[in-house]
Amino acid sequence: MVEPPPQAVCLPVDQAADEAPASIPPARVPTQVPFSCLPMPAAFFFPPPGADVPGQFSRCASFEVGVGTGVTLNQDGSVAALVTSDGLVRVIEMATRRVIAVLASPRAMVDYAAFAPGGRGIMTVARGQREVTLWRAVDWTPVWRISLPGNRYYHTFGGGVAFSPDGSAAVVSPGSDAFLLDVATGAVRATRTTPYGAVLDVAYGWNGRCVVLVEPSLAAHCIHDPNGGNVIILDADTFAPIVGVDYGEYPMVKGQPQFRASPTDDLVLVPDPQFPKQVAALKLSDGSALPAPALTTLPLTFMPDGQSALVYQGRALVRVSVADWAVTSVLMQGDIGPVAVSADGGVVAIAGKAENLLRVWKGGDALAQTICTATSLPQTTQAVSLSRDGQRLAIGTTAGVRVLRTTDGAAFAAVPTPGRPVLSPSGERLAAVPWDSQSPIVVSRVSDLALLGQVDQNQWWWGKFAFSPREDRLYVGGNDFKNAEYVLDAVDLSSEGTAAMKDIPLYTTLLGVSKGCPVLYQGERGVWRSCGTCEEVAIASGGMKYDATVASNAVLSPGGNYVAIAGTPGVTLWRMPPDFGVVATIGPRRAEAPWNPAERPTAISPDGARILTGTYVYPSCYSGPGFEAHLHDTASGTLLDAVPPAPDAVDGPIRTLAYGTQLWCAR
Repeated sequence: MVEPPPQAVCLPVDQAADEAPASIPPARVPTQVPFSCLPMPAAFFFPPPGADVPGQFSRCASFEVGVGTGVTLNQDGSVAALVTSDGLVRVIEMATRRVIAVLASPRAMVDYAAFAPGGRGIMTVARGQREVTLWRAVDWTPVWRISLPGNRYYHTFGGGVAFSPDGSAAVVSPGSDAFLLDVATGAVRATRTTPYGAVLDVAYGWNGRCVVLVEPSLAAHCIHDPNGGNVIILDADTFAPIVGVDYGEYPMVKGQPQFRASPTDDLVLVPDPQFPKQVAALKLSDGSALPAPALTTLPLTFMPDGQSALVYQGRALVRVSVADWAVTSVLMQGDIGPVAVSADGGVVAIAGKAENLLRVWKGGDALAQTICTATSLPQTTQAVSLSRDGQRLAIGTTAGVRVLRTTDGAAFAAVPTPGRPVLSPSGERLAAVPWDSQSPIVVSRVSDLALLGQVDQNQWWWGKFAFSPREDRLYVGGNDFKNAEYVLDAVDLSSEGTAAMKDIPLYTTLLGVSKGCPVLYQGERGVWRSCGTCEEVAIASGGMKYDATVASNAVLSPGGNYVAIAGTPGVTLWRMPPDFGVVATIGPRRAEAPWNPAERPTAISPDGARILTGTYVYPSCYSGPGFEAHLHDTASGTLLDAVPPAPDAVDGPIRTLAYGTQLWCAR
């Protein structure tokens, strides 16, 4: 550790007036139901959490509906529950095309939903948080809510939920392990611990006699996506294994394990392990072979009576007879998403996106009808940035950058430059960093989209950016690929000019601005201010020079008075010169030692009173759980809250966390 002498401290330059203390943002008005889903409103605002909800943070707003990831129907198909990628379940009255309820957990994002037999309620599963909730259909309030045992945020794929035919039990999986639940109480009756910890799908079959799971293999060299594995048939009452279908492991030469279980017959369809492009039929009772169906792909689902199935064939949803697998009717042309069938077989719901967010086909209809639409096509490539006060959210996609007001979702601006957004602290300036490596980085004024400056994209497609206190300069630091060196640049936003670049040490990253000067970090040298020709003596030196290439090794507080640096054994919080000194040390997470996570700083409040940390796991082939972000009180060392891993953006006072277009807010 090197403490800079007073004469080595650079004089402040380019310094703005002292900031006013951060104010609590105005309260958001919770979204009220019912409302129309033609189109579905993009923004949803959560009600304040009750006193029984733990932690300081809870979900407060969502600004994009996303795609339909699942759908379920009640007994007669009059009500649908649509699961979307924003982690909400919207309960929709089909006849009126209105959302009559929204099932939203205050501290979880829902991935799966299923109507109970008879439509008495809906069960939801939040995969990351391993949370299962049974919602009462009378008033759409929770009957019970449980947390499943196991590691939270283990897998970002798989899982499911299914009721037994009589509704007394349900099988659920959050993507790892499977659980048999008592529906009346939420108690776990049986547990299936899967060999590789992953489950892709769950279902009942043969009038509830069997439960079927997909347990993929994750064994491979640095590839931990499903690649092979097994289809497992279990006894529905005890979870005792009956038989399995083996698809091997990497390189997945036998195909991907999948299944469709008949709800009524001793029949399950699977990809043929010997001929992966063909479909095999087996008995659920013992796995013995049945005559192969005349299908090239698995059906999307069986109809409730088991006599027919829905198949996506030639870009059309068709109904086939199980007796001979011949097409009996065409339900709908075009793209198909998740499909659900009402218990009486009279209604088919199809989830999708944009203008096809939810469609429905009823027996006798010639065409499917549109029930719900969304106003925009969701973008798979997306990044976000928050203003320091958390009142503005910039959303960058392949279609451009939008700036929204977080209190009501109103649009401030739409910049046509596709890319990653960087908002200035006030939210009045926006740098749009294109996804490609050719287009220039564009800096605009948000109020009127006036061009303020540009930066050659070839140098900075992965660089770090920081606005000066007066927001009349944009500092850019990183690897200049043109000249094969690390440099620091300053773009003059008052005249659309660029200041002269200067070289900086190899593997150096830009953290932000302190007392008007850029702050740099390099593991071997430490942290220092670089003010023109003045280079401060670094603090917290002694690491490895390439530490800066690891995400979040060092973070600067808004205003630049504090810096947090990862090291051994944890994260150290420093005051910046001239009042330099160690404020606090956040130790490693000993309870999670089997995975050897290293603590990393994420954000610091302007006064240094609170620090948000996450973790980084060193092995490149790591395949364990994701680790929650921790909010600490620096004075006492108290853990204030644990929130989902790796927020994409954090406001200045650490009151608002953005996970994509989903916000979590402090109470």
